[in-house]
Amino acid sequence: MAKTIQKEIISISRSYHDAIEMYGKNFAKLFGVALVPYVLTTILSFALRGSFAVGVTDVANLSTTGIFVSILILFVIALLQIIGFIALIYLTIHHKKATLLTAFEESFGFFVRFTGYAIIFIFLTAVGLTAGYAVVILIGSLLGRFSLELIDSAIGWLYIIPLAVSSALTAFYIFTGFVIVDKNVSLREALKTSFSIVKPQFWAIVTRLILFYIVSGILVFILTRIPTLGNLLSLLIITPFTSVYLSVLYKSLKKE
Repeated sequence: MAKTIQKEIISISRSYHDAIEMYGKNFAKLFGVALVPYVLTTILSFALRGSFAVGVTDVANLSTTGIFVSILILFVIALLQIIGFIALIYLTIHHKKATLLTAFEESFGFFVRFTGYAIIFIFLTAVGLTAGYAVVILIGSLLGRFSLELIDSAIGWLYIIPLAVSSALTAFYIFTGFVIVDKNVSLREALKTSFSIVKPQFWAIVTRLILFYIVSGILVFILTRIPTLGNLLSLLIITPFTSVYLSVLYKSLKKE
């Protein structure tokens, strides 16, 4: 049996270089994968508002059919979001041969596993944020005993704590989706593989994740200041690049 070799994690500067290079070469496909779910979700959102129009004016007249249609639309929106997320990961893993169409076609085969993964990841994120904000409240109350000016100057920096705690808690499983698409394994096996990949380089990965979240947060802030198209550009640019960056980290760490 061939010996499994753990690679060294890619440097921060190199990770951004490779991510930007991959993003640039595959921009059209990545943009398209992000755009399709956005357009369909937007259309369905307008339909959802229409189905609730009666309820806004007269809740008593909201029919059973209207409620059913609304629930169905919400379900389809959630489905589109998950399929879009899977297609994005598929495209970053198989960017050399995958097309926009094949990315979406292949995504359906991973849907159940990704739904389970999304539930686990959201739960871990919520736990991390809750624990982080609890620390912020504790520190804030302690600082408040000494000086209100001190807490005012520190509160902005304190909000990095929930981000750090959440990043640390979810870091072990950050590559689960990439493992599922890359190796086509079960959710349980993908979670174990992601954990084994991350564990030897835990702090290096957490550092990169926190740095990336800060940088992407700044970019989102800048893009959303653009009138009319700001939010759309933020979604269609930052979302694909996040997937690309994580795929670069994954490929630098995965065991051969």
